[in-house]
Amino acid sequence: MKLAVARMQKVQIFFHNSLKEAILEEIQRAGILHVRSMEESYPELPEGVSFQKDSGVGEQETLLSGLEFALEYLKPFEEKRGLLNKLGTARVELDEQEYRKLLEEFTGQEVVRSCRKLERERVRSSAELNEKDALKQQMGAWVNLDIPFEDLSPTATSEVILGSVPGGQFAVLSQRLAEEAEVYHLELVGKSALEEHCLLLYHRRESNAVASVLEALEFTEKRFPNLQGTPEQVIDRLDREMASLRKSLHRLDEESRKLVPHRPKLMVLAEHTADELEKRRAELKMANTERVFLLEGWVKKKNFRRLEDHLKKKFAAISIVPADTLPGEMPPVELENKPLPSSFEMVIDLYGRPKYTEIDPTPILTPFFAIFFGLCLTDAGYGLTLFAISLFFLKKFRLGRGTRKLFQLLLWSGLATIVTGALTGGYFGIDWSRFSPESPVVKAVYAVKVFDPIADALTFFQVAIVCGVVHIFAGLSLKMFAGIREGDALRSILMHGPWLLADVGLGIFMMNFLAPVGEILSVWAKYLLVAGMLGIFLFSGIGSKNPIAWVGKGLGGLYGVIGIFSDILSYSRLVALGLATAVIAGVIDILGIMLMKIPFVGIIMAIILFIVAHLGYLLICCLGAFVHTARLNFVEFFSKFYEGGGEQFDPLSKRAKFVLWSERKEEVA
Repeated sequence: MKLAVARMQKVQIFFHNSLKEAILEEIQRAGILHVRSMEESYPELPEGVSFQKDSGVGEQETLLSGLEFALEYLKPFEEKRGLLNKLGTARVELDEQEYRKLLEEFTGQEVVRSCRKLERERVRSSAELNEKDALKQQMGAWVNLDIPFEDLSPTATSEVILGSVPGGQFAVLSQRLAEEAEVYHLELVGKSALEEHCLLLYHRRESNAVASVLEALEFTEKRFPNLQGTPEQVIDRLDREMASLRKSLHRLDEESRKLVPHRPKLMVLAEHTADELEKRRAELKMANTERVFLLEGWVKKKNFRRLEDHLKKKFAAISIVPADTLPGEMPPVELENKPLPSSFEMVIDLYGRPKYTEIDPTPILTPFFAIFFGLCLTDAGYGLTLFAISLFFLKKFRLGRGTRKLFQLLLWSGLATIVTGALTGGYFGIDWSRFSPESPVVKAVYAVKVFDPIADALTFFQVAIVCGVVHIFAGLSLKMFAGIREGDALRSILMHGPWLLADVGLGIFMMNFLAPVGEILSVWAKYLLVAGMLGIFLFSGIGSKNPIAWVGKGLGGLYGVIGIFSDILSYSRLVALGLATAVIAGVIDILGIMLMKIPFVGIIMAIILFIVAHLGYLLICCLGAFVHTARLNFVEFFSKFYEGGGEQFDPLSKRAKFVLWSERKEEVA
């Protein structure tokens, strides 16, 4: 088996300190060397050798932070881009000469300062506007009050309170006060959806009686400190102040838009600063003497000579030597898959890259993921739509690496869905029994169709069991292969081979429970299961010197067979999602047919329903299919053989996020 994990070579590069900047620049341009921290590998260094302590990382981080802030601040003020165009990354096209000239003439700091100042003013004005708007909403409940707030002050003998009771409780409040107090005045000022607002004036000697009534009726006192005038006057004043604030915000927005033309230059400067920051971080990973720097890292074995020739051609005072791996040291991991499986590497990255010594499961995962995804959808119409949409985005837009891989995954999964949909007769949920069996289209559908997932759900269940058995079998086989590859073939076969037999035997038994699979298969299932369980009991304890421990491990292994049964049963989620797709897609069609009976506008409404509902449900189906298919691979498949946790190969390179070099780019020595 050709392993997709790229072989790595550890290298050490020695050079004169005067060449530091030039060599780091060339290494970054080459983009093939993963720089390793020497302080982690060599905590103790010989006398005269030290680590870099200050390389300007903090300064570059501060500069980059400001530039990224300005870019994000100005983004909303750009000319609006279409929803589809937003999927692509905006880039600035320029050549090397233009790039260098921009860096010499534009620092961006004035723009950053302006953006920070504008942001502070916008935040302050927006907060003040929201505060005044909230106060205006409160005043709306008291607009009928014709007494200025400054006149609602207590005196030596009286208290005055503004407050609210729950809706419908004002009459009760009035009655209770009449019963409990003598000297008071209660007035209903206004109502809202949930509360009734009132003004209460009472003599101080009634304080205890009034307090008990207000508490019993959940009276909430409202305080408006520092307000002058009546509520209506306050609202008028707030309207004028809010209008002034909105005008101020509009002015700030206009000033912000004037800075938008600087955004492309900020993008270039941010990319340059990010590249410089990576070089400064790489510098912290090096060791040095008074005159010499030592850089250590990893390069793909096939690229070692390329790196060596490239650097030695440009620099005479440099030494590049291969180095031995330290005990326990693990090289970073780079996956090298062919185009089809590389589209599914994002699934591996969600779980964790393989360790350097592990098998890359991507080529094995690829067909399973696509097929399981297709079984979750079971609709060729949905598969064709998904394929077309994915192909459109891949061809039309310059997508980021992660987004591109996602659409590649969906493209291949869409193809698998077309196949599974054709085999199950699913085409946008259409019920073909409504049409004439003599129709060429109907004949073509039934010629390819193998079973109906709704009418023959047990067959669908058997298909899911077969998928589970084969998937788990592959995982157990990879576990056995890993042991063989490590040089312990006999032990690996004896320990893992019986699980393969038990997996197949259990699967046939489960299929036979749903529908007879034939006498011969039933007999073989018994033999396989008995042989597998016997092998598990006998060989699970290999390596244990204590007979009791051997037997204990054997019994524990037998108990683990239940786990295999549970794992196979987990693949029933394929059936559940596939049936849901078929049923709900059919319901959408039925609703559309009902709409078509409406005179004049029925056909238009039905077409809109078909397009919107099917596209919306396709989105939901894709999300469910991705999540549940990933779960089957993560939990049922990877748990059999895969550990993950490898460090990703991350060479020092140019970011190339915002800058797109034009054809006039010149080669820089």
